[in-house]
Amino acid sequence: MTGPSIKSTRYAAEKLQQQEVEITRLKSEMAEAKVKAKKVCAELYRRVTVVVDGLCDEGDRVYLGSTNDADLLRDIKQEWDAARICPALAKGDDHDH
Repeated sequence: MTGPSIKSTRYAAEKLQQQEVEITRLKSEMAEAKVKAKKVCAELYRRVTVVVDGLCDEGDRVYLGSTNDADLLRDIKQEWDAARICPALAKGDDHDH
């Protein structure tokens, strides 16, 4: 019995090289996605902080500090839905009420 042919060895080496290139490409995409996710989270945090900092607490009730805060919350939700960040939530599949 003889070992693998030169042709099959070359094919396997080329296939392995292609897979390594694909892995490198996917790692790069994943790193870019992580950077983008961090930016999105930071912006969301900033915007929610604006709303929370403006809340008017009257003891038994809390009101938004401005109608702009309500608009900001609506904008956040619309952007979230448009970006399809969590399609199940946008469809109402995960609501407790």
